[in-house]
Amino acid sequence: MKFSSDVSAAVVAASTRFGVEAAFLGAIVAQESGGNTWAMRYEPAFGYLWDIEKQMPYRGVQNPATFPAPDFVSSQTEWMAQKTSFGCCQVMGAVARDLLFPGKFLTELCDPNVGVEYGARLIARIMNQHKDLDEVACVYNHGHVLPTFVNDPYVVSVRNFYTGFQKTGF
Repeated sequence: MKFSSDVSAAVVAASTRFGVEAAFLGAIVAQESGGNTWAMRYEPAFGYLWDIEKQMPYRGVQNPATFPAPDFVSSQTEWMAQKTSFGCCQVMGAVARDLLFPGKFLTELCDPNVGVEYGARLIARIMNQHKDLDEVACVYNHGHVLPTFVNDPYVVSVRNFYTGFQKTGF
């Protein structure tokens, strides 16, 4: 798989900035979006939300109409955006907020430089606790290590992309 020049440049820049191997970050991009900067997916059951006013996980009433939102963004829009994954790395909006994403609109994660940066930030955070790249891939996708993570289809796919990118680049 070959990425567009802007996606490739974003992967190289973010990997350097956050200490994540470019081939591994590229493997996450390949698995998550195939390098499509405009990829997005709403996940209504996603339960983790970020309170932008208190800068901590949201613990309030599960009511989209009263959810904390940036100025000039409706509460419902922020609620839905935090439950949506965006861009090359398919970073969830709530996770981007947790990683201190400062933008008003989470759709900015569709910019390859921004989305790949926040994917690399998340991988770097995970790598503080997990050194095995299969574990890192599993936590990136599932939020935790599965008992059978070595055979998890997501992990296997990332591993295969990673091995390929180590040999041929992206």
